[in-house]
Amino acid sequence: MIRPWEAGIAPTGNANISSLEREFNALVSELSGLMQSLKKASGAGEGYDGNCGCPAPSQELYAPRAHFIDPIRVGHASFWPFGGPSETSETLNDWFEGRKNRTDYLKAFIPTGGCFNPLTSTAPGQPLQRLFDPSLGRDRLHDPSLPGAREISNAVVKQDRDIRDSKGLSDLFWGWGQFIDHDLTLVKTDPGQRADIPVPRGDPAFDPQGRGDVTIPFERSRTTSGIAGVGDPVNVITGLMDGSMVYGSSAEETNGLRSFEGGRLRTSAGNLLPTDADGRFVAGDERVNEQPGLTSLHTIFMREHNRIADKISAANPKMSDEQVFQNARKIVTSEIQSITYNEYLPLLLGSDKAGRMLPPSGKINPQISNAFATAAYRFGHSMVNSNIPITDANGNVRNVALRDAFENPDLIKQGGVDGVLRGQSGQVAQALDPFIVEDLRSALFGAPGAGGLDLAALNIQRGRDHGLPSWNDARESMGLRRITSFNDPIFPPHIAQKLASVYDHPDQVDMWIGGLAEQPRGNALVGETFGYLIADQFSRTRAGDPNFYEWSLDPQTANWVHNVRLADIIRWNTDIRDIDRTAMIATDNNYW
Repeated sequence: MIRPWEAGIAPTGNANISSLEREFNALVSELSGLMQSLKKASGAGEGYDGNCGCPAPSQELYAPRAHFIDPIRVGHASFWPFGGPSETSETLNDWFEGRKNRTDYLKAFIPTGGCFNPLTSTAPGQPLQRLFDPSLGRDRLHDPSLPGAREISNAVVKQDRDIRDSKGLSDLFWGWGQFIDHDLTLVKTDPGQRADIPVPRGDPAFDPQGRGDVTIPFERSRTTSGIAGVGDPVNVITGLMDGSMVYGSSAEETNGLRSFEGGRLRTSAGNLLPTDADGRFVAGDERVNEQPGLTSLHTIFMREHNRIADKISAANPKMSDEQVFQNARKIVTSEIQSITYNEYLPLLLGSDKAGRMLPPSGKINPQISNAFATAAYRFGHSMVNSNIPITDANGNVRNVALRDAFENPDLIKQGGVDGVLRGQSGQVAQALDPFIVEDLRSALFGAPGAGGLDLAALNIQRGRDHGLPSWNDARESMGLRRITSFNDPIFPPHIAQKLASVYDHPDQVDMWIGGLAEQPRGNALVGETFGYLIADQFSRTRAGDPNFYEWSLDPQTANWVHNVRLADIIRWNTDIRDIDRTAMIATDNNYW
């Protein structure tokens, strides 16, 4: 693994990390010591074969992340991409306290037999993980006693005024959440299986003529056979935080993004993302064009990869394209993990230990849960503004309506990403609550009646389609108290009134709506239901991944990565210089 600070790419303001002066042979010796330690711990009794003394893991089972297992060879030396622990390394976080080094963490992924657990559960095409008894939500999609999804949206979700986040979080906060969501999960739909959403007669957006026969189109998700009559939705991308939205979830996707020169990714005019035959941007995830803020994040991480690749190539001219690419990819993926766990999650869950509830272990399944993907992690839809501010270097702002920005790559082609990132870092997001702006609630991807959709209604219907239990059943299953009245203090009074206008009892409330309706807990943005589900997911995502940066990098590199923030990525890869270290906070007024 190439050390970033040796290539001159240290994060700004990182005074705690001194320049590493070890010679090359010292690193090789350190890695050799790790190999011997792991060999002894595993009892394999085999000679070093380039993979910690273990039999080579199955390439099929570990695909598409096999390159993180295979050593990268430079001359006569083997660089094991997991990195090597140091007996004198300083602790990175509480999980390392009381441990001599990181070897113990790597051992957690080596069961009896001496080889790494294959991450088969998170390969593309695997089902989302169910946390709840599937029989609890089996009948909700066709339950005639439940109000319709658009009916709930009209009664509860409709937002009639701006309600900004009281902590001053910026649009880049929810934008990062969307970026990470597209690294973790993508469930495809089946056009032949429909559950269209009835629109109430006279709906002002979708049925102004009062016909009474209008529906919002809805295709059901593709599933496995499942149990208890409920199929399991299939995640078609890797269920890990492995940078798949940058690099793709298959070798074919990755190769299509590479230039195969100097370890770099492909670009287009203006150092933008590559485009397809239709002029649309192409990245590791197919949703890259959904809105310009998302496209901008994709762009700067493509640039970050190329920036690091150029530094590595310059410092190591004998490295092959493949070696440079894989080293740069490892560093960029680690940066994404660090920003998520050290910047984003503490803001979301109100603790600097957020997402670190479990020690690393090969026994933990990191696959994305159905409840997380279909309900809890859709909280960010509530925080989206109805405009995309594009701010130039002089502070002049041009606002683009969100409904005009959907699937519109020309906004980036014409103006680049700087204005979008500058604008979103300075605009306070909407508050996290059950309310959603009309650009998402009635004009998603088009005008009503002309392809437009209701994101809130889609979320409610998707939860029923995926067999999620009701909000109350989920709470009880997690050991939380069951709510018996809309007068319960868990709801703000004005939200309780809206819920009671459409649901007969709290037992009917859908998980997504109920989670958004809860009062936030402590310093967190979310209430206890979503807090539990989000903390569970990110804890398993970290603890079940042997490639997580905290234990897969050498200590010096891990500490360097630990200090990288989104503002650093923006500064390094745009002309923006006046952004501070809190890109996800537009203002610190009244913050905590």
